[in-house]
Amino acid sequence: MATIGQVASRAGVSRATVSRVVNATATVSVETRDRVQRAIKTLHYRPSALARDLSLGRNTTVAIVARSVGSPLVTQVASRLSEVGIEVALVEAAPHDHDALLSIIDRVGGVVVEQLTDPAVCEAAVASGRPLVAMGPGDLRISRVVIDRKPAIAAAAQHLAATGHSDVVLFDDGDLSNTAVADLRITFRAHRLRLTRPLRQLDNLAVALGGRRASTAVVATTPLLALDTYNLARALGCLIPHELSIIALRSSPAIRSMRLSAIEEPVDLAGVEAVNLLQSLMLIGQAVAPGIELRLPASFVRGVSTRRV
Repeated sequence: MATIGQVASRAGVSRATVSRVVNATATVSVETRDRVQRAIKTLHYRPSALARDLSLGRNTTVAIVARSVGSPLVTQVASRLSEVGIEVALVEAAPHDHDALLSIIDRVGGVVVEQLTDPAVCEAAVASGRPLVAMGPGDLRISRVVIDRKPAIAAAAQHLAATGHSDVVLFDDGDLSNTAVADLRITFRAHRLRLTRPLRQLDNLAVALGGRRASTAVVATTPLLALDTYNLARALGCLIPHELSIIALRSSPAIRSMRLSAIEEPVDLAGVEAVNLLQSLMLIGQAVAPGIELRLPASFVRGVSTRRV
């Protein structure tokens, strides 16, 4: 489907001019209107009913609140919102920065938030009645798009067990909750794998890879940590994948190019579904309680691994 930007580019006008022609909110020259209409017909552009309705008097801005506004998921959501003619405000804030969310929630037409688990903030979000979509599990009264990684993580553990590994070290960026670590340990224990979490994270890699019960596999929670593990292990003289298997709990182009095992999340689909869900809530002008949950499965992609049997 063509975007308003593509129509503007083909007609040689601004996006605002295309909006004025589509919504008939201002007078434009006959020549300009004809160029825009020809571009619309050629590209088969269909204007968003939501964007048109909002532009005629309702708040058109959607705030995306995330720890990193440069993440693939945030980029996908922002791109989809822009395609349907909705203005985007990016707010970079930590998951526990409640003030950032509360200060913006009443000033926009809708909100997409990366995480929303604090009871007080959830209560405030529900009370506001503002259309809001969370990108992850949380309060059942709030609509959410959840990427379910549990089956993929179980598949990763099964893969390590099948290739003869027994001791696995977990590296994370410090934001992984104790509950999340416990869930990982339960999953790995079910496949007879011992999962340890070094106190000083990557600083302790040399210790984790040495000794009588040396770990022969590493699970890294982010692509960056997986790449750091790879580089540090090689600097320590470790041959990869002959002496160490690495699994990233989130994939990236770099991870795929290096053929490391990883969990692939349906980021593009999650972005599309989040925008579609938010559009529906904005059309009725309120949140839905209990919230709507869309659950999307992740998948384990096996890369080059060490076989220990």
